[in-house]
Amino acid sequence: EAGAASLGQAVVSETVFQGTHLRLRLNAGPAGDVPILARAEADTAVNVGDRLDLAVRSQNLVLLRE
Repeated sequence: EAGAASLGQAVVSETVFQGTHLRLRLNAGPAGDVPILARAEADTAVNVGDRLDLAVRSQNLVLLRE
């Protein structure tokens, strides 16, 4: 997608339907040790264990503090 920066791949570790969207917990990085929390459209076909190609646009980022 135009204007998107690739983040490599991540493995889906959890999916939760939340009414208007899916919340996805992903494990990224070479060792799978980079946790990512993402949202996807509610009708997205994704399962635990799927490997996804990730990309992000800066206007869509929301940073959360632990």
